[in-house]
Amino acid sequence: MSVRPIPASLAVLAIAAGCASRPDPARAPFEWLDGRYSNADQYADAPAALKRPPAAGHPYDWIDLQDALFAKIEAPAIEGRVYYLEWRSQGPDGPISRQRVWTFARQADAAWRMDFYTLREPQRFAGRALLRDAFLGLTPADLIGYPSGCSLAFHQIGSAVWHGEIDPQTCLITAQSGRRMRVSASITIEPGWLTYAEAGQLESGAFAFKAPGGPAYRFKRLR
Repeated sequence: MSVRPIPASLAVLAIAAGCASRPDPARAPFEWLDGRYSNADQYADAPAALKRPPAAGHPYDWIDLQDALFAKIEAPAIEGRVYYLEWRSQGPDGPISRQRVWTFARQADAAWRMDFYTLREPQRFAGRALLRDAFLGLTPADLIGYPSGCSLAFHQIGSAVWHGEIDPQTCLITAQSGRRMRVSASITIEPGWLTYAEAGQLESGAFAFKAPGGPAYRFKRLR
């Protein structure tokens, strides 16, 4: 797999975070992940033309308001450090827009591998992220994972900044609809912030989805 250069914006961020010092191998990308986040500041500052609802495919650019909860969960049957995420549109009491399980596993080169999963029965876990025993019975059979080549390799690019990507050249999936698409994702985790973007492109080059449909989500941690 080819190694892509770190985007200029991330390079500036890394310098500001103290990238001149050697990365601390004792740290991990999920160190600052737990908590509730919102992109309310990003949404408030976005141009009015972007404030349109998401649409299938990518017919136009858009950005929406999301509340994002990330919670470390106890799921003994699942390998690695396990997190459940639950996003809600228009604020913490809005409808659920996304439910995922993320797992982190340490790699020999000091990177961390992260894998995405969807839930076969998401309604079983909706609203239960902060209940202590809610995920104890979770098993691999309850999860739908991406195929080989679709993991994110998180690398520390500053004393407190981790960045991971899915390379669309290696991540090819077949959706439940039968459509084949290449998936890309870019996630940056740092104290108090999380930046997120994901997209799927069909073999024709058209987008099957793009989230968000404009600039990457910029989530600020609320607590």
